[in-house]
Amino acid sequence: MIRVILGVLFFILFGVALTLVFQADNGYILLRYQDTVIETSLVFFLVSTVAGAWALFMVWGIIKTLLRLPSVLPAAFRARKLNQSRDSLIRGLRLYLEGHWREAESVLTSKLNDPNSRLINHLFAARAAQYQQQIERRDQHIENAHQCKPGSDIASLLTQARLQLMNNQDTQALATLEHLWESHQEHPVVLELLLQALERLNDWERLSNLLVIADRMEAGNVSWRRELNIRVQLSRLESAAELGMDVLNDVWESLSRKHKRSPKILERYISLLSGFDAGHTEAIRLITQNLKRGWYPALAEKFGYLNADDSTAQLACVEEWIKQHGEQKELLLLAGRLCLKNQLWGRARTYLESLLDSAPSAEVWHELGRLYEQTGENSQASQAYEKGLALALK
Repeated sequence: MIRVILGVLFFILFGVALTLVFQADNGYILLRYQDTVIETSLVFFLVSTVAGAWALFMVWGIIKTLLRLPSVLPAAFRARKLNQSRDSLIRGLRLYLEGHWREAESVLTSKLNDPNSRLINHLFAARAAQYQQQIERRDQHIENAHQCKPGSDIASLLTQARLQLMNNQDTQALATLEHLWESHQEHPVVLELLLQALERLNDWERLSNLLVIADRMEAGNVSWRRELNIRVQLSRLESAAELGMDVLNDVWESLSRKHKRSPKILERYISLLSGFDAGHTEAIRLITQNLKRGWYPALAEKFGYLNADDSTAQLACVEEWIKQHGEQKELLLLAGRLCLKNQLWGRARTYLESLLDSAPSAEVWHELGRLYEQTGENSQASQAYEKGLALALK
């Protein structure tokens, strides 16, 4: 249409220009063929010639377009379908991000003409179905994604595993990830999800083996891997404790130096050791050794419940800690308990009553109640127990 308008404008200007040029004399043209004679002005002849040439050019363009239609039309239809698929994908993703799960799933599966985006359509439709708790539809979308194009297995299976974990289908997720891990053992995301599934299923033995690979591949967050590693070692110690103190000690010796100095692992090992009468001496040694490196209130608290061969030396050790670290409430309470254990009633009263001024608690009142019972102050003992119980309930 634009060409036609430009052509008309051109001829108008061309005619005006010729008229101006030949204003004095229009010229004369005579054409004769056999008995046919054509007489016209030069201006009209030039305009007619140019117009005829332009018309022939336009006709030839139309003919060429008509000849190309059989090949152009299918391509145009394909382009139109691809544009529709692209628009459908963009609109579906927008609806998904806005939280309109039902509409998003419907839009994402309505126009699947583009083979390059079909995989993404199905995977996000599966996610939308998951949010609607439509598990059968979700699995069908995943199955459709598997069939989209070669090389799409990892994206489909990872999405499937994530959605299974999201839906607490831990056993199914583990099966999916194990299948994926067999062929993609250098993929950090696959390993991260596999560790998550094993953690949920409390498979600590396999976790222990895979965490070595996870550290090398940097699969998952560093702090998460560290915490998971600690949980694995705690599980190993607890399982060993069920088999006896010797097995527990063997597992402890197999731990790395870093794990042995972890407060959580050390605290749990000492707790497990204290469950064996023969383990108290070793537990005391570990506590005193580690408290020289740094102050751990939880370890100091456990110290008071252990049976030492020399309880007087045990009390002296605590009093030395008070000199080093100050009158911390954990140490004062520990000293009070050990004084009670050694029947040092006056020193026990000093430690415990000083705590009432700085940090009263149910534990302090309980220990004072025990002290008052030992010294025959039954009325005060009852009051101490009542106050301790009131604090505990509060």
